[in-house]
Amino acid sequence: MSTVGVLRAEVASRLNSRPAAFVIDLSDVDFFASTGISLLMETGQRTGRDGITFAVVVTRRHVLRSLEVTGTDNVLPLFGTLTKALATLSLHRPSAAVTPPAGEPVA
Repeated sequence: MSTVGVLRAEVASRLNSRPAAFVIDLSDVDFFASTGISLLMETGQRTGRDGITFAVVVTRRHVLRSLEVTGTDNVLPLFGTLTKALATLSLHRPSAAVTPPAGEPVA
């Protein structure tokens, strides 16, 4: 079952509140496909355009591998832990974060 539609709506809702910083935490993602990568790229473009600092937390090797194979790891700010991402973002104003449901595919 794909959760990317639900996640896309949640991301849009959070970004509409114009946070200074935004995190997508993929730590609990079991399946990650091209639609998830597209969502990350769209979010990166929107946050860049809107002046919102953006970070992606990637702790699972298969998710990181998908990002590496597509070159997305060279475009998006990836962090190995939520703590590191938040520490970087704490240099900015308050942030909003989105975490997909544990065990749900982002496809």
